[in-house]
Amino acid sequence: MLQVKPQRNGRALPDFLIIGAQKSATTSLLSYIGCHSRVRLGDKKTAHFFDLNFHKGAGWYASHFPRIRPWLLPAILSGEPADRNWLTGESCPSYMFLPEVPQRVFQLLPDVKLIVILRNPVDRLISQYQHERRKKRAGEDFEEYIAPSLAVDWPPKGDTQSLRQRCAVPRGFYADQLRHWQTFFPTHQFLVLSFDDLVKNSATTLNSVFEFLGLEAQEIDTSQVLNSSTGSRPPAVSPELRSQLETLYRQKNKDLAELIGQKHFGHE
Repeated sequence: MLQVKPQRNGRALPDFLIIGAQKSATTSLLSYIGCHSRVRLGDKKTAHFFDLNFHKGAGWYASHFPRIRPWLLPAILSGEPADRNWLTGESCPSYMFLPEVPQRVFQLLPDVKLIVILRNPVDRLISQYQHERRKKRAGEDFEEYIAPSLAVDWPPKGDTQSLRQRCAVPRGFYADQLRHWQTFFPTHQFLVLSFDDLVKNSATTLNSVFEFLGLEAQEIDTSQVLNSSTGSRPPAVSPELRSQLETLYRQKNKDLAELIGQKHFGHE
């Protein structure tokens, strides 16, 4: 039986979501996927629907995605099998981290494909700090920036906006977040990628994404890196502090490797 792709009010809804992790090339990955001839992206990287704008409703969310061709609408509205031959999606790295998001996604998009790209959590944390400092939302001291979240576990408590700003360290607790998502979605709806693989083997990594999405392989130009911290002055991180952070993440990394069955995600 043909499964009709999601839509609302004459517009496509996402067939895939890149849900995280923050500062792990999610912006670049979405851009590369969007270069495929059978992918049409919306008007922005993310509408922040499932984290900040859920109260605005599915119609508002759909307004950010491409229109469906008019000749398809009568069949779709009558319940007859009809489908578009292209995909759309978005990327929002807050989605993986915030505990209320997966249930919201499941309510609207139960068959959506979920792409996760993960980075060594210490490197990710440093990159997040560089990003926040560039935005003038963090001071000059890296250790001072991470101190409030060193003792915060996942899931954190608080309102969505404050969690997005004050939980730098637990954003790297990937296993906890993925395990929570998997209480709503089966494992076959997830594709977990490595940041390092995208950087070093971009063609192979992208073709694995295209295969996951049911698209044919295509050659994509990956020379442009978007939303990078390259060029920002890296913080002074002492060997002792880095060792402390690696120890903090070590068991979480092992849990992740076991959860997804990929040893190289242990980041040893």
